[in-house]
Amino acid sequence: VVPSSLRYAWRDQAAQWLPGLVGESGQAVHVVRNGKHTPPMSARIIVATYDVLRRFQHLRSAPDGSDFKVVIVDESHTIKEATSQRAKAIVGLCKAARRAILISGTAALNRATELYPQLVALLPRLMPSFTTFAERYCDKDVQTFSKTRRVERWVGAKRCEELNCLLMQSVMVRRLKHDVLEQLPSKRRMRVPLDSDLMDQDLLQRVRSKMRANDSAAEVAK
Repeated sequence: VVPSSLRYAWRDQAAQWLPGLVGESGQAVHVVRNGKHTPPMSARIIVATYDVLRRFQHLRSAPDGSDFKVVIVDESHTIKEATSQRAKAIVGLCKAARRAILISGTAALNRATELYPQLVALLPRLMPSFTTFAERYCDKDVQTFSKTRRVERWVGAKRCEELNCLLMQSVMVRRLKHDVLEQLPSKRRMRVPLDSDLMDQDLLQRVRSKMRANDSAAEVAK
């Protein structure tokens, strides 16, 4: 499960690291393009986006109708909102699988409840209810707008050391940049030409006008 921009990157990486499973050119990797693009029975790895899985329930199972053996969720902070349809679809997919791996490099800085959907996906039988988790690890903010309207929301985090200990002792493997820097490829800068005929011409014209205005302002400042 990946963001749309990473679909083919995952296919290429699978071909690079798992040629014995998917073939040297990645022919056994099926990248789902839309709801009608059903994976063949020969697919060993299926790459689908969050949005496709949210919209099309029939893609949440293997081609033979069984549950997936392993589900990998890239950029898993995307499912931080427990009530969203996206989170419900992905959490259900992970809970049905034999194994689930969630990957993210984005810290949960706003509130501890952002971790809850990910933890439920990994530990469905061990996690308490959302309210129980929120009461222990978040602060409750109550706003009263009138005599009849009262809004409650969970904010921030508390008992952070306890929560960190639970994560590290159960499901979280943390890697800092200096731990893996030698394994990362060198930075590459590339110029990617775009076909202006395929772009929104009105928007393109506004961008050009804004760029000219910025250039003029820079000249005046000199």
